[in-house]
Amino acid sequence: MPRKKIKLDHPDDPERVKAYIEEKARRSESAALRKFLKEVPNTTSLPLLSQGNNQQHFKLDGHTQIMAAVIHIRGEIAETPCNNCKTGSGPFLHCVYLTGYNDLTKMCCTNCQFNLYTDKMSRSKRGVELCSFAEG
Repeated sequence: MPRKKIKLDHPDDPERVKAYIEEKARRSESAALRKFLKEVPNTTSLPLLSQGNNQQHFKLDGHTQIMAAVIHIRGEIAETPCNNCKTGSGPFLHCVYLTGYNDLTKMCCTNCQFNLYTDKMSRSKRGVELCSFAEG
């Protein structure tokens, strides 16, 4: 029997966005992601998507994007946003990080992780900076 397709009907509704993210994460084949969901089960009440994002732009197609979204709804808003978030880079409204999970976060905020700004080659192709959290 085919799996039910997930559709993000109302991206301005944080609870529906969270439900969408959670469903995508539960369906992931990643053992690391399933372990993370058990270790940090509670989500935050953060507003999620920046105004420029809607259901056409916010797609969780890859493992890294799903991971970034799951971390985003469990993380903390940075007191000082990273340089990429200051320029509005990424789908999320806030610059969010999570300490203690560097193997999953790549020591980046969730916007940088979502956009794959986590390695030197990827950043140089796109002309973006390393996430300030990775710099220390």
